[in-house]
Amino acid sequence: MIAVLAVCLALAVIACVWLAARGNRTAQDLTAARASVEQLEEQLGASDAARTAAESDLAAARGELDEAHRDLERLRSELDESRTTAAAADAARIEAEEQLTEAGHDLQTAEQRVSEAEERVSVAEARLVELMLERADAPTLTDVVDGDETPARGEPARSGADEGFDGGPGPDTLWALELARTRRTWHTSVSADPTAETFDDGGDPLRAAIDVDVAALREEAGVDVAVDWELDRVLEGAAALAVLRSTQELLAAATRMADDARLTVRRDATDVVIDVTEPDGTAGRFTELAGALTGRGLSASDSGIRVLGAADATPT
Repeated sequence: MIAVLAVCLALAVIACVWLAARGNRTAQDLTAARASVEQLEEQLGASDAARTAAESDLAAARGELDEAHRDLERLRSELDESRTTAAAADAARIEAEEQLTEAGHDLQTAEQRVSEAEERVSVAEARLVELMLERADAPTLTDVVDGDETPARGEPARSGADEGFDGGPGPDTLWALELARTRRTWHTSVSADPTAETFDDGGDPLRAAIDVDVAALREEAGVDVAVDWELDRVLEGAAALAVLRSTQELLAAATRMADDARLTVRRDATDVVIDVTEPDGTAGRFTELAGALTGRGLSASDSGIRVLGAADATPT
């Protein structure tokens, strides 16, 4: 019996020792587990902070991406506008080149017309001078009646129809024809209403005729000529005709000199001087007229033409 009790007691002691040892290990495991949990909690806190920072970085990156997209759209829009502007500029350049080419053709045509007109004017001037010289040398009706003018030997007698021709129309008739031309030029090239019938010469037909020619030159050739009128009397007949024709010749030459010019008509003693200068005062070059005008009541210089004795001439 005692042996049994002793065995039971020994077993109880062994169980207590085992339980005590196991409890110590459990406490150690619990402490280690708590330490691991605390470490995991610290790691989890660090991970939360990292996640928050990553989310903030992600939001910033998304904002930058949206701004980049907006910049890209803006640049694409500007590129489209630039392409549209470039296309319009190319179209305008092509149109300008076409207009320039057309203007060049028009200029060539106009220059050819001017050249042809100048040639016709030269022929007409030569014929006019011949007629005026023939009129100056022609005998008067009194000379014929008095017998002072007889046909030269071998010259056929003139018929009755020829006896009425005295060398051509006189200066007054030619002046009237020139004024008719002035009215026609005013109607066709100057007047805003080509059907208008009123033409006012302001009491000075010569000045009005020159003003019309200047206006027609501006409309037809694009040359703007300023006129300084310094004559102190109204000229008529042969004197007016000579001044007008001289001015017309100078204006025709001025179209090759500059786009702008100044025309001065003035008295110099008994002569009328017509000068054409450029805006800066530079004289034109009209010496080529000197040979054609020598000995015919006119003289030419670099700046224009002098009509001898026209300032004090009396109407014929």
